[in-house]
Amino acid sequence: MGESIFSHILSSTSCACDARMAGAMIPVMSNSGSGNQGICATNPVVVFAEENHNTAEELTRALMLSHLTAIYIKQSLGKLSALCGCVVASIGSSCGITYLMGGDYQRICNSVKNMVANLTGMICDGAKPSCSLKISSGVSTALLSSLLAMEGRCVTSAEGIVDDDGLHMGYLRLQGHVVPPCRHHSETCQQDKESQKKSVHCSGIIEVLL
Repeated sequence: MGESIFSHILSSTSCACDARMAGAMIPVMSNSGSGNQGICATNPVVVFAEENHNTAEELTRALMLSHLTAIYIKQSLGKLSALCGCVVASIGSSCGITYLMGGDYQRICNSVKNMVANLTGMICDGAKPSCSLKISSGVSTALLSSLLAMEGRCVTSAEGIVDDDGLHMGYLRLQGHVVPPCRHHSETCQQDKESQKKSVHCSGIIEVLL
């Protein structure tokens, strides 16, 4: 891949995750209680800002946008989900990168739609060294989604899980990854379903930060 922003973002983020999973005694910035999600929401944005020569204020705003977007989406998935958290964190980093590219509100929204259409459905199979591979997929997709969004390209609501008014990842968690009910856990599933009946709307956060 040579020396490029893409390769630097990919290596910085995946190496940080790999080191953490190997037990490196180095503190990381967490997001939604996850160190890997914190790495995924932080490193791509920081590296892009450095390579793109953005100002310190622009980097601060981009990091806030990245982390708050990830937190806001994560709230619909619950504390423990079958969905991989790197998907959520990568959506945040894509928003931050799009902002650093000079993207406006609509382009940032487009990057979210591109991310949701591409990565939604990746499962979590536990914390392990190969999490760095999933983060690599998330980060590379984040940059691709930002580039497409800056060109005015995005997946529309006519093409699957993407919706014009919100992101239905929360419903996927409840409906798409539900174990068939049995008498042992049906009551627990029902309680969880009642507490999670909402989709995610990230437009409010984006408007505030812009």
